[in-house]
Amino acid sequence: MGDIFIENLVQKRPTTLETVVKILIILAGCLIALPLLYLAFIGFFSGPMVLLAIGAIYGAYRLMSMYNIEFETCFTNGTFDVDKIINRRSRKRLISVNCKDVTAIGKYKAADHVNKTYKTKIIACDSELSEDVWYITVNHSVLGNSLVVFNMTDKLTESFKTFVPRHIAFEAFEKRF
Repeated sequence: MGDIFIENLVQKRPTTLETVVKILIILAGCLIALPLLYLAFIGFFSGPMVLLAIGAIYGAYRLMSMYNIEFETCFTNGTFDVDKIINRRSRKRLISVNCKDVTAIGKYKAADHVNKTYKTKIIACDSELSEDVWYITVNHSVLGNSLVVFNMTDKLTESFKTFVPRHIAFEAFEKRF
């Protein structure tokens, strides 16, 4: 059997709240930059005021770009990794799971997990309302009892069937087995 390597990259869809926050950041940047530019044009410390205005606009851009989030899921020979990528600039490993440690897997419905307590919840999907959103629960050595929500692909489904414990695979994939 050869090595298995599956990568999936999804871009998080902005929520209404995130869109409102982006708009407020743009407005705040403009409200800070415009008076500084006005002061520069009337001759009050022209150089520093222009630099401060440029800094305010750049700061607003950097803050706004922090909401451009992608999630990369990577499956390699029974190890499932989830990374968060912010504005294609920085990457952070959220969790790395050995499939033998998976305690449950299935289609994700938020209502099913409302009353359950998890030490760590990782929502690494484009939207919780998407059709292809699945979850795994795992007892992680560092993060404790964790819920990981992600977008499942057909290749990933076949790989999980092979590497998760048999009884869990049978429960999750009974109609697809």
